[in-house]
Amino acid sequence: MPDQDTAIILLAEAAGGVMRHVIDLYKGLRQRGWQVHMVLSPLRIEPRYCEELAQFNPQDITYVPMRRAPHLADLRAYSAIASILKRALGKTILHAHSTKAGLIGALLHSQVIGSLYTPHSYRGVDPASPRMLNALLRSVERAYSKDYDRVITVSPAEMGYAEAIGINRKALRCIPNGLDISRVNFEEIFERRKLQRGRLCLGFVGRLVYQKNPLLFIEVLAEIVRRGHDAHAIIIGDGPLKTVMETLAGHYGIAGRIDWRGGIPASSSLPEMDVVVHTSVYEALPYTLIEACADMLPIVATSNYGSEAILRSRLPMNIASTPDANEIASIVLSIMNNEGYRMEQLRLLAEITRDYSTESMINRIEAEYLALAS
Repeated sequence: MPDQDTAIILLAEAAGGVMRHVIDLYKGLRQRGWQVHMVLSPLRIEPRYCEELAQFNPQDITYVPMRRAPHLADLRAYSAIASILKRALGKTILHAHSTKAGLIGALLHSQVIGSLYTPHSYRGVDPASPRMLNALLRSVERAYSKDYDRVITVSPAEMGYAEAIGINRKALRCIPNGLDISRVNFEEIFERRKLQRGRLCLGFVGRLVYQKNPLLFIEVLAEIVRRGHDAHAIIIGDGPLKTVMETLAGHYGIAGRIDWRGGIPASSSLPEMDVVVHTSVYEALPYTLIEACADMLPIVATSNYGSEAILRSRLPMNIASTPDANEIASIVLSIMNNEGYRMEQLRLLAEITRDYSTESMINRIEAEYLALAS
């Protein structure tokens, strides 16, 4: 049962999976009777989420511009959010999501009865960051995270990182992201998936930015084509690296094999893919992998916190040992060229999906709110 005297403020400057998480959390808490208000930055919200947000009670949402990088506008954002907290009636719990909201929320700790922070992947987990930069990131991340009453990580490795940088273990929780799987019909999906199409289709889902490493995806497609396979690709997402990707695809002679679909919801395109190739340099627990599992879509991935959490226990061979196009291409073809192996993958993907439900995610976060409210 919700605490009727307590309001939850969800604070986020984010896009992609973070916005999916915040919206699902808002909807779930509202259905359970909580007072919930979202404070969101409008600067990076994708159109698909804008449409969804427009369906909610406008009194439940305040838009405060927040830039992803440090900016003088952060002072105005801080002032606006502090004013929102002062106007809130009764007890207030602040739950900040992602880096910028985490930084601002840390300064507002004294204005609420409880504060939580979900990093959705600390920047310091990037294995490619230079040593001095990594040391600086770890110091900054500890400084703004340490005063939160709870730091909610979404994968075991992210929780280990938080503890390693000095976050009090008593404040740490690991609560994975979740999907609404109540209407997922695995038998129906299996019947669709077991029929292979003639032409191999690789899928990529994610923002076209450094973190997602989309250039590696282009190299994987090129390598599979080089080995004589008539493969093509669907790319869902947009971002500053698109032009570079197009140039690289032209260099390899595979530009005509790519269907660029932009920043649309992935769910409608997943059934057209035979395998999704996840190339991120670092992640916490990406929704794209959970969505792929729910569609029983085989995943081949680089190693990061998210892919390790989702695949390591049941599908360890689907994780490449290095971010190498040759190795990833070989794993893709080993799945697609062995029908028995592919069928076993479908069964295991359904098992994995059941570990990541929205209901479980909200139950566990709600328990933390209740503990802080009391």
